[in-house]
Amino acid sequence: MLDVLSIGEVLVDLKIIDGRISMHTGGSCLNVSFYSRQAGAKSSFIGTVGDDFLGAHIKKELKELDFKPALSVVDHNTTLVLIKAERETPIPIIYRGADRFIKKEQLEEKWKDARIVHTSAFALSLSPAKEMILEALKSAKENGALISVDPNYRRWIWKKWEADEKALLEAISLADLVKPSLDDAKELLGIEDPIDILRRFKEMGAKNVILSMGSKGVIALTEEGRYIRVPAEKAELVDPTGAGDSLLGTVLAKLSRGHDMEEAIRSGVEVASKVVSAEGTLVKVR
Repeated sequence: MLDVLSIGEVLVDLKIIDGRISMHTGGSCLNVSFYSRQAGAKSSFIGTVGDDFLGAHIKKELKELDFKPALSVVDHNTTLVLIKAERETPIPIIYRGADRFIKKEQLEEKWKDARIVHTSAFALSLSPAKEMILEALKSAKENGALISVDPNYRRWIWKKWEADEKALLEAISLADLVKPSLDDAKELLGIEDPIDILRRFKEMGAKNVILSMGSKGVIALTEEGRYIRVPAEKAELVDPTGAGDSLLGTVLAKLSRGHDMEEAIRSGVEVASKVVSAEGTLVKVR
């Protein structure tokens, strides 16, 4: 049985760091799967790429990392994200493509083999993927799986895509765990106070909420109403891309293996400090 099944975006990050351009495999849902595997979970990922040189790059990099997710090839360009990585939450330019064309046959029955099923706001933004993934989440929930959602939402991007938040809000209402960043929460909820953010996500139906705040650390509110605060570890900020995903992937892995929430978060913060100190999105931390 799988510990963690992640469904959603896989893409190429074209990064500008200190004036240099580099190309890296990424995508929040793929990243979560990669880091949950490194943290000891039996992890799998479902996503789509195009039959192009970007898709070939993704397959090559994942092979070199000895990570073999279930990628399907569709007749659309591989999704590309341009990132200027000079701050804790980089502002991306997104060229949306293949990632949104997840098919029903990719998902059928696969959620039955997972303790935790994870997805993201990005994956739930556009059809046909959002309908397919939301249906899988509902079925997984009914089958006893825990649901995890990363609300990596940006209002101006969704407005440009003419996307609505209905599927995302429904997914949050199903979630056993959500992990927004402070910027995510500000964009989605219009709230800046960390405690108010935690409480609002709980009101929306999420059982456990983990709020990542970059150099300010992490604060969480558990299903039982307990607050957990974990400071960030000191680290040289080289490339922040993927840090939040590494935190969440580690947390999901630890929870799936029976660790308590505070222990899982502390492990996630430790991993994230290593990720921000290295260039690249998928960083080997063990």
